[in-house]
Amino acid sequence: MVLYGETPPPEPKMTENVDKTESNPPPYADSTNANELPNIPARPVHHNLRRCNWITIKRGSETKHNKIVESFALDPSLELPGQLVASESLPSRQHIEVEAETCDVEVDVWVVSPPPLIEAPVHTGSTPTKIKISGRDVTFRLHAVTDAPIVLHIIAARSLALALPRSFRGTLRIWHPDNENIKLSPSLRASVAYIRDTGAERDYFIGEYSGGRAHWTGSSVILNAGKGKTRLRYVDQPDPPVVTPKWFEIGAPATW
Repeated sequence: MVLYGETPPPEPKMTENVDKTESNPPPYADSTNANELPNIPARPVHHNLRRCNWITIKRGSETKHNKIVESFALDPSLELPGQLVASESLPSRQHIEVEAETCDVEVDVWVVSPPPLIEAPVHTGSTPTKIKISGRDVTFRLHAVTDAPIVLHIIAARSLALALPRSFRGTLRIWHPDNENIKLSPSLRASVAYIRDTGAERDYFIGEYSGGRAHWTGSSVILNAGKGKTRLRYVDQPDPPVVTPKWFEIGAPATW
């Protein structure tokens, strides 16, 4: 056995009687992620889920829906007949907009590329994909993104749960009346750079940033949360248990 601080001896030659259990490295885990729940398999786009674009769903206070549950394979390059597109100018329109005044919302989105036989417009790569979700309790899972930037805006009257793919890189802004109710999974927390805190408003950057002081034109997430809990995690992580183990609070010690 090799003690810490000692120079390890030369590795013995391989024979059938050599026990190399101690020399094998332990399973990969760092101190930040070691206590997290095991990751779950990625969810690919369901084969029955057709590509879509320019989706608008709105429910007013007069509707009796208790919850809106939807899944979308969003192709921002997909063109639709003019008579099917609202009169609102396209530059300011959301690619997906779900608005519910008095009911909960749960949405899964895969941002997909055009099929191989369809050539996407040249401008697609630089035009941001816009998604806006609002409701009472909001759960939003973004399973996959393309190279195009994405602008995600979520408004929740009460609780808010957001799951992002590990490939996401961009700014994160959170408005919340109670910062103690903002919770991140440990591995997401490790990927977030703290930038600004003005009380009810906080700014972060997810991933590595190497653009200097130039204006950021990539992906961004804006969260307007109510008085309930706001939970953020990676999409390949399971939903946290209701009671234990506890999730990290922003600014809390790095322990469960």
